[in-house]
Amino acid sequence: SVRKDFPKFEQNLKRTIDICRKQKAKIIWVRADYKYNHSPWLVQFDRLNGGNRPDTKSEIPCDPESEDFAWEDFATPEGDEIVIAKKSWNSASNTALMDVLKQEGIENVLVCG
Repeated sequence: SVRKDFPKFEQNLKRTIDICRKQKAKIIWVRADYKYNHSPWLVQFDRLNGGNRPDTKSEIPCDPESEDFAWEDFATPEGDEIVIAKKSWNSASNTALMDVLKQEGIENVLVCG
C-alpha cells in the first residue's frame, strides 16, 4: 500500500497542496471513476489476468452523491478547485483535463499522487 511504502506521503502531499494554495496556483484534482459500464480496461484487465486480480473486481465511483465517495483528509478540494473524473489510468485521455489546461493557459504542471 502507498501508506506502507511511502510513510511520509500524506504529510508531503498536504504540504505541497498548502504551498500551492498559498502561491495561488491553480489546483486541478483528477479523481478515479472506475466502473464496468464505462471503463473498458477493467473488463479487459480482468480477462487478461484470468480473473485472479481482486483489484479489478471493485469499482471506484467518482459520484459525490454516492455513499462510497470520500476524499482523504489530507487531500480534499477547496473553493473553486476543479475536480475531473477519469475513467482510465490516463488523466489526459477522454477527460476535460487538456481543455481546462488550454483554457487556463497552463503550460507547466506539477503532478502529485
